[in-house]
Amino acid sequence: MLNAIGGWAERWTELTTEHSDPEVVLWSWCQEFLRRDLLPDGRVVVRFDFVFGGRKARGWLLIEGREGELCRVDPGFGDDLVVTITDPLTFTHWHMGRVDWAAALRSGGIRVSGPRALSRALPTWNAGPETNARRRAELEQTPMGAPAAPP
Repeated sequence: MLNAIGGWAERWTELTTEHSDPEVVLWSWCQEFLRRDLLPDGRVVVRFDFVFGGRKARGWLLIEGREGELCRVDPGFGDDLVVTITDPLTFTHWHMGRVDWAAALRSGGIRVSGPRALSRALPTWNAGPETNARRRAELEQTPMGAPAAPP
């Protein structure tokens, strides 16, 4: 039942700025879509700066031992990368697989500063864009009212 509701929402709901909270995207990325197999071996701290709902916010993705943890408080190791999200909708569209990383960067909706190798690796740590795009493609091939194939 939940899959059917999710499929309906994916097909018929338009994503708007009010549905684009970067904290929710980061939580989803870290909890469900983090590609631990592609994470670096050493410690990496990625700081995310953004404004949402009229308030400035900041969060950190702490990578250590091929695990990731989302922190609301600076973990105190220094920032290896800084991601500035100037357009939360673009960030959400990227996570949903509706726009690729390069296009999101070109649009200015996302800016990344830090070492080039880490900057290039960062989007590969998120399986969300690929997974969500694949799910959407499967939904588009499923006739309305027909049950979707099991995951």
